[in-house]
Amino acid sequence: MKKSLIISAALLVLLMSSSYACDQYEAQFAGKVTKATIISEDKCLIDMEMEHYASSFLCPLLEEDVQSKKITIDADKCDSSIIGSKLYGVLYLDRSSRILIE
Repeated sequence: MKKSLIISAALLVLLMSSSYACDQYEAQFAGKVTKATIISEDKCLIDMEMEHYASSFLCPLLEEDVQSKKITIDADKCDSSIIGSKLYGVLYLDRSSRILIE
């Protein structure tokens, strides 16, 4: 009885995850800023050395995507003191294909 309940629950999760449409891809992270480049008056791109990275189960943001696209932050947070700083939180890919920190 317990075995059939576990199998049913696993199948339900599998069916739900395979039919789920992702509006936003996400991952939890912690890392150290290695490079920061201001790209406009209000935006800055940063490179990070990840110390912890865990993609979402349903809508995973892959670490390779983060490394290839860079992370966008507000320019007012982007000065020389950010290099070497530790950041943590949730990364997500927005509709314009920017990777942001939440």
